[in-house]
Amino acid sequence: MKTCSSCGEKQSDHLLYCAFCGEKLGRSSPFTPFSNKPQARKSEDAPKDFLETYEVTDYLRRTLSDKIIGISSVVFAIISIFANLFREVKTPGDIVWVEVFLFGLSAVTALFPRALWSANLYSLSFRQTGTDDLEPSFAFHIRRKVSSVLLLVLGSVLLFGIDIIAG
Repeated sequence: MKTCSSCGEKQSDHLLYCAFCGEKLGRSSPFTPFSNKPQARKSEDAPKDFLETYEVTDYLRRTLSDKIIGISSVVFAIISIFANLFREVKTPGDIVWVEVFLFGLSAVTALFPRALWSANLYSLSFRQTGTDDLEPSFAFHIRRKVSSVLLLVLGSVLLFGIDIIAG
């Protein structure tokens, strides 16, 4: 891990520029020994495209699709509970709670990626040391997205499949 000489934030080794302040990593501090004021940056030194320049990929950021999946999961969990109240043929209570559990897991997976990553690091800490500076990979990102969609689909199949079979 690199440390930015300008702002002091820790950065990945593959980054060329600091993702927080934009200073080139490896460059000397913007403070001169005779002054405590930072040197002015020229506008032509400013990067044109943030994502291309810094190669930032934040796999712990919630995207629009994550929000849609998470909110849909919460709505379907509520529908699952109320649908069982108004069905003519009551579904066994265990199945209703399985539906709610699947929708809840889907919502947590989609809406709280940082908590999921923290739990993943916690489980890794039992098997190896030095997990503090690990970063989520693209595989973690894809696994999180696929699992939230699969949980939503499984819960939906249980919710609507029971109505089709019973109806």
